[in-house]
Amino acid sequence: MESLVIDNHIIERLSDDEKDLLEVLYRKKDVYENGSNPEFSVLITETVPVEIQRFNLVYVLSEDTSVIESNNLRRLSGTNSVKEAIEYATLDYINRKKNVLLYLGKFPGYGFDIDGGSILARQLINSLKIRCNLSVCFIRKNKETFFDGEVCEVRYVTYKDPWDNKFTRRLKNLDTNYEALKNFDKYDVIIAGHISKLFGMQSAGKDFWKKTIIFPMFCTSSYEKAGEIVPKEYTIQEQIVIENVKKIITPSNDEKLDLINDYQCDESKIMVINRGISPLIQYKKRKITKKKSIKLICIGTIKKQKNTKMILELFQQLMQSEYEFELHLVTTIQEREYYAEFCKLMKDKGLSEYIKFHISISQENLAKLLDEMDINISMSSWETFGRGIFEGASAGLPTIVFDVLKTVKELSDKNKGIYFANSLSDMSEMIVRLIRNPDKYREMSDALSIISKKFSYKSEQNLLMQAIFSLGE
Repeated sequence: MESLVIDNHIIERLSDDEKDLLEVLYRKKDVYENGSNPEFSVLITETVPVEIQRFNLVYVLSEDTSVIESNNLRRLSGTNSVKEAIEYATLDYINRKKNVLLYLGKFPGYGFDIDGGSILARQLINSLKIRCNLSVCFIRKNKETFFDGEVCEVRYVTYKDPWDNKFTRRLKNLDTNYEALKNFDKYDVIIAGHISKLFGMQSAGKDFWKKTIIFPMFCTSSYEKAGEIVPKEYTIQEQIVIENVKKIITPSNDEKLDLINDYQCDESKIMVINRGISPLIQYKKRKITKKKSIKLICIGTIKKQKNTKMILELFQQLMQSEYEFELHLVTTIQEREYYAEFCKLMKDKGLSEYIKFHISISQENLAKLLDEMDINISMSSWETFGRGIFEGASAGLPTIVFDVLKTVKELSDKNKGIYFANSLSDMSEMIVRLIRNPDKYREMSDALSIISKKFSYKSEQNLLMQAIFSLGE
């Protein structure tokens, strides 16, 4: 065994809790009295040195603690606290031995990542694969495949009855969930990317449920607020999952309150973690010029919940002003019937030449597109977070949405860069007002620098990993 002696001036900076954390990491601690200058000596087991080397922990503890600022451990743990740094290394060492199953209905959006579910899938895979033994199971529809050399195992299941209606499809394919999760005893943690991925598992017992984490990603009340009709049986299945699941991770307090009020969910099992915006999207101070054509951007899937058809009515109102407009729809197509109706309406209203579709583009290309835009808008009638809205706002684009978006209003915290319109005409008038008033436009853009800092991708990643790996605590 090798002995690591930590300088006395470092020992003086460590609290009792920090010394206890050292004991957890190295398993044995010896303190020797040497007059008035005790040495702090730690015995290292054979299995630990690799982890010490990986995080430069020896260097952190054998030199002045300020080195954490420039040290590799500082970069990885995101902290300049000795206690938190040691804790990070300890947890990482333990977590690398955990077997984690990630069960997803959407593939990660490495090249088509506008959809929030795809972005979350990508983020979870990227974060987990370097921290544990990760297995991923996908529900696939068109024989999609996925490969990542750092993922231990990739499996696929399919819906035997691919109904068009999403509620019916999820209810009629409970066997698909069982197939994906039947070997649950192999895993220490099971993460479901949607509440419906645990439908039909009520008979699995406590040994299954104690390992489970869900990202609800819309429940009944959210669907209803977005104007959809949810079958009673679907809500019953949600209730079963919420009662039994070990932990729930949600992006907003609004969704947390819905879970408590609608399902009498135990508040202690819910953790609120705001979504993070890709670091590729950078804040930029904006100014408006009365150029030939004003560029509007709307980010979000084309579906009923996003209220996409209403944007055509908005555009018709804007065309009555003295300005010319072009609309850029950054989207994926989830509801093909709704998309077909939208395209027919667009053609019937003679708006096709003014509307440009950007379908399934990468975050890198989205960032470039945002750089060219003037105003960010959304027609959405309900959001549990509002990623597309905050992507535009984080880029410094004055943002206009409807007043019904309670979650967006709460998260924006009265930021002057986001305007909440009480009607379609109010939204139209505000857009024109911003063009006529460059000072107001600049004021809104300047205010959004706070938003760009608030929704940190790194912060979300760290909080998610803490929530996932603290499951058994």
